Amino acid sequence: MDPQATWNELIRAWSARDVQAAQEAAEALLEWLRKGGFAPLTMQQLPQGDLLHETIATAVCNAVRLHTSLDFPNEESNNDNDNQVGDQGSPST
Repeated sequence: MDPQATWNELIRAWSARDVQAAQEAAEALLEWLRKGGFAPLTMQQLPQGDLLHETIATAVCNAVRLHTSLDFPNEESNNDNDNQVGDQGSPST
């Protein structure tokens, strides 16, 4: 797993409105981070290893998952997303 390549693909796919590819990249990167993998560089202004990289990557991945589940509510993966979002400590509404 190359987290930088996955992050770059996530941003490329989101920009191209390729929601399936964006969701796949988001899921892969979240899984990598959950297993203790290092975060990609999310912003060039931050030094490598800065804790904000993981925070930004996690937030963006969760936002992509949320938006893709709203756009495609009948997708199979939504059941998994609902359970995982709760595990992330999402804010209550």
